[in-house]
Amino acid sequence: MLSSTALLLVVVIMSSSIAHGNGVPMTSPKVTSQMTSNQALQVWFNGSPQLTAMYPPAYLFSVAAKTSNGFWITNLHWDFGDGSTLDIPFSGLSQVSDSRAHKYANQANYIITVTATDNGGNIGTATVTVYVQISSSSTTTATTTPTPTVSITNLQYPTTATNNVVVTITVAYGQVYKDSGHVLGVVIGEINLIGVPIVAGSAYPSPDTCVGQQVYHNQAVCFLQPSSPSGSEILTFNLQFNLTGPHNLIGAAFVFDIKQIDTKQINLTQIDLTQALKITKAYDLTQPFLITIPITSSTTTTVSITNLQVPSNVLLGKNASVTLTATYGGAIGGDLFFAGIADKSVPSQSFTGVNGTAYSSSGTCATSFAGTAISGKAMCLLQPSSPFGSETVTFSLPLPSAKTYSLIAVAGLIRLTATPPLSINSTLPFSIVVSPSVATTLTTTVASGQGTVGPNCPTGCSENSGSSISVQATASTGWQFSSWSITGASCSGGPTSNPCTFTMPNNAVTISSTFTQVSQVTQVSQISQVTQVTQIPGFPVESILAGIALGILSLACISRRRKSSFLRDDNVVRAVEKDQIEQAREN
Repeated sequence: MLSSTALLLVVVIMSSSIAHGNGVPMTSPKVTSQMTSNQALQVWFNGSPQLTAMYPPAYLFSVAAKTSNGFWITNLHWDFGDGSTLDIPFSGLSQVSDSRAHKYANQANYIITVTATDNGGNIGTATVTVYVQISSSSTTTATTTPTPTVSITNLQYPTTATNNVVVTITVAYGQVYKDSGHVLGVVIGEINLIGVPIVAGSAYPSPDTCVGQQVYHNQAVCFLQPSSPSGSEILTFNLQFNLTGPHNLIGAAFVFDIKQIDTKQINLTQIDLTQALKITKAYDLTQPFLITIPITSSTTTTVSITNLQVPSNVLLGKNASVTLTATYGGAIGGDLFFAGIADKSVPSQSFTGVNGTAYSSSGTCATSFAGTAISGKAMCLLQPSSPFGSETVTFSLPLPSAKTYSLIAVAGLIRLTATPPLSINSTLPFSIVVSPSVATTLTTTVASGQGTVGPNCPTGCSENSGSSISVQATASTGWQFSSWSITGASCSGGPTSNPCTFTMPNNAVTISSTFTQVSQVTQVSQISQVTQVTQIPGFPVESILAGIALGILSLACISRRRKSSFLRDDNVVRAVEKDQIEQAREN
């Protein structure tokens, strides 16, 4: 995908749990009505308005609109309920989304209305009501505790460009104090129907310097601490797009207090962008701007499912794992890769998906599509990172009934920038049989030798099919485990693995262990003769050898003397007696 830090810039910029100005929280906004004028054009708010941390108080609103019958949205008209209005033009999109932040100066109820029109003359509206509460001490608190300000004063960009796109954003700021831990952040993201991922690129500010690029290298992200409390920064972004076609972008400038992230030290090289966006003290967004990379190739857009792995039978209560691999070609900017599992018998639900979860090998699947939550569904939406590629998605399907499920695997590219919008799909039907779990018998015995098995079920124990079984063999003293003999199943690690593990089938299983006796072996180690002598410093080798030889001779003499004391030779005795007699005469 374009970025591993694929976060919803607009959605998470502000948190509804943050208080305003003096810390007095506003009441939660209440959606009082949502309606459309006809079925051809629908308009709705995406969740409740989000309260920001700015003073004066502000709300962040998010809205979406969708038309049909080959039409596309031409305009969104915002009425913020306090006399302020705003028109956002669109072209070529049948479904759009937009987010706006608006400040309110007075405490009151405000009705916010968004009116959408399409090129067919259809009109749709949606309304939401917020109550803005401002305490009497807000003004005093705001003056004694200066609040940072930030605004995007200039945006320069080409409407068409090659792959290397230069965008310049000028940001004015005030009350931004480096000693207080204030940090200015500027980010560029790409708006699509699955969020606002960060654009690939790099930033070059003036007069100050970006930090934190060790974390957000090759991304359009810049953190800096201005050298003065008030002033402006000119940031030049070099953006890179792997896909040709239209790219709908938005820029965001915001100020936050890094001490709320790290109270021990100010470390701008490891800032968590998601955390920073949630604790902003001030922010501003650019109007959405469109940059188109010319399509120089006439490559036909194609999608095909190249591999589908499906279990033929699943036991009730166990999730079915289905893996789909699809290749695509000719993707352009604004395209979305789609993969899902649908119920074949319900064609109208082909893009809704059956219950389940999806896991892509290349990135995180989106949790919503055009403001509609798809969590809990066997669906995956990703933004292609190149014109040609492949995606492998694994689905986990909790099939709740014991029956045969007729399903269909779908993969494709969705191109909402086309007029009319189109979808290039590849489908493969398949079926999965879900068998009921039944009670069956597990028998464990000792076939030969001495030892025990556990669980001990010599006459059979009741087990449910689909359950995980582990049989452990324990040998008696002097015995060792040898192998298993099993019928009705097989050990996952082979017949010599201990324990033996397997999933209980629908049939009975008998498993027996074999133990062998450990043989007693007496081993005598022969003392090896010394063949090498290591010289000791200061002593000649010849002296060492002579000493060893002398020692051996001494041992031999001692051995002979000890041996002679046990001899009883008459000649020797007479010789000794004669010698003693002669000594006595001399005395």
